[in-house]
Amino acid sequence: MNYSSAFAILVSGLPGSGKSYFAKRLAPALHAAYFSSDIMRNTLTPDRTYSESEKAAVYAALVERMSNALRATQTVVLDATFHKAGTRAEFVKAAKAANALLFWIEIRANKSVVRARLQHKREDSDADFGVYLTLRNAYEPIQEPHLVLHSDKGTVEEMVAHAIAWLEEQK
Repeated sequence: MNYSSAFAILVSGLPGSGKSYFAKRLAPALHAAYFSSDIMRNTLTPDRTYSESEKAAVYAALVERMSNALRATQTVVLDATFHKAGTRAEFVKAAKAANALLFWIEIRANKSVVRARLQHKREDSDADFGVYLTLRNAYEPIQEPHLVLHSDKGTVEEMVAHAIAWLEEQK
């Protein structure tokens, strides 16, 4: 199969893991578009509840944005929890339909670090430690080959460099 030159990097992780902080820095390093579930949620729903229907609407909008960008041969970095295998499958299907490669990067952090991070207001997310616990309990591990980075064990610059080197090896 001949792939387009564009590709998608899906950055997964629980609230407070550091995925947004990382993804916001990875996207410009790759000259990629950046799409975030938090920003999409804020756009779609004024009163955020993190309900299943709200999550479904957010992920559907992200799939559409990713598909449009990939068809336009724009590389994309998507930043979301991606905690359900069924949700992830929709992104895999969309990347295949756009004839583009898709890569998974999972961001993790120690629970005590996450708790401390979630005590402070963050730019785009309303997720608190309760949301973290709910999503952690519902999280379905990524089965596809993926890179795991620990945001509490190095700098974001080191993480971005590691991710870029890994992506080059995968392509």
